Amino acid sequence: MPSDARVRKLFLKPAGKWARTGLFAGLILFHLILCMGKQFALAHEPAARVGAALLLTVPFGIMLAFAFHTMRDLSLTDLLLGGGICLAAMLLRLSFIDRYTGDYEYYLESWLKRFAGQSFSASMRMQVGEYHVLYQYILYLITRLPFPWLYQVKAVSFIGDALLAGAAFRLMTVSGRTDARGLIVLLLPAVALNGGMYAQCDSLYTAALAWGLLLILEEKPGPGMACMGAALCLKLQAVFLFPLLPLLYLKEKIRLRDLIPFAAAVLLIQLPAVLGGKSPADLAGIYLNQTGLYTELNYGCPNLWALLVSTGLDGYAYGTFGIALAMGGCFLLIAALLHRQHPLTGPDWVLAAAVMTLLVVFFLPRMHERYTYPAEILTCFYAICDRRAIPAAAALSLANLFALWTSAVPLWGGAVLMLLGMLTLLMLLFPGSGDVPEKQ
Repeated sequence: MPSDARVRKLFLKPAGKWARTGLFAGLILFHLILCMGKQFALAHEPAARVGAALLLTVPFGIMLAFAFHTMRDLSLTDLLLGGGICLAAMLLRLSFIDRYTGDYEYYLESWLKRFAGQSFSASMRMQVGEYHVLYQYILYLITRLPFPWLYQVKAVSFIGDALLAGAAFRLMTVSGRTDARGLIVLLLPAVALNGGMYAQCDSLYTAALAWGLLLILEEKPGPGMACMGAALCLKLQAVFLFPLLPLLYLKEKIRLRDLIPFAAAVLLIQLPAVLGGKSPADLAGIYLNQTGLYTELNYGCPNLWALLVSTGLDGYAYGTFGIALAMGGCFLLIAALLHRQHPLTGPDWVLAAAVMTLLVVFFLPRMHERYTYPAEILTCFYAICDRRAIPAAAALSLANLFALWTSAVPLWGGAVLMLLGMLTLLMLLFPGSGDVPEKQ
């Protein structure tokens, strides 16, 4: 029988290739067995249950792949901890796998039904929902696969969650860290609920934005801008990060010619829809038409307009006022960053992106509760590298959670937390003359 010292050494020494491969396969098999033992409301038959288990194991495998690749020089214990976090993250999401809200019942499911009875060309010629073509392609593909639609929609969002964890690991690698803390993004309550309960796809466009920013910071501006274009083809709210692009240009992180891969990504993604019969005017109208859909000053977002009694206010006048505030805030932030005393490091750029997206959402009117998603993710990314941002990350996470559970906490309470989080991030972004930024 091996001694305690040998057992400890086995778990604490760097894991070899075969140990890593065996652990990866074992965790995948364990997750698959857990899923097959679960009672799915939409998959009663054994074959359907196996299919659902296989489908939901795909995002878990991607989470594990990012974790194991990043922690390739660490011990078996570290890998077990990373795998345990991934497993816990998937269990969080599986707890709500059969639940859905009105957004799915009245919108997503009806869009899927329209796609199901149509060819690709016919599906592209009609405009379904408010999403751009990239997510419409995904919805069309879902109707062609032999799995329950609800599970497929959620599995796609879980893959977005895994890509977010991969971006967090990428940032940690740049900062010289290789441990499991990047997986914390998978455990954020609002992130787990966004895909697991509400079947929303905010993780997809946020992951595209995060990867785009990180690739730009790694001196790969072409692929980075292509990711930005993909994000725009998923959801309009990707533009909340775009005010940072002029600063990236002025700081020589991107060049004018990098707009070519951005435009190429947008055009190539739209090409199948155009070939299918959708006119360029219809493509342009997808986002233009959204500007007139919402007239109230707030739609559940914990921002400035949650702090005001907006009932009876002139929505157009105050809405224009909010847009001007957001624009002015962006210009001020860019000007301040141009003359920042300390040079911007890689994590500092992530912090600047978090502040930019947070500032835009805080002042803009007509925001929904999930529009704060990128700001929460980017703040979490920065907090992984700088523990001083943990209070701000916690404040934003709670604010977003409170926005989902307004019956428990009033929306203005979340707005106060959002404001405090933004002020904390601003103080970290612009340290005083006597402060020395924490080593990244």
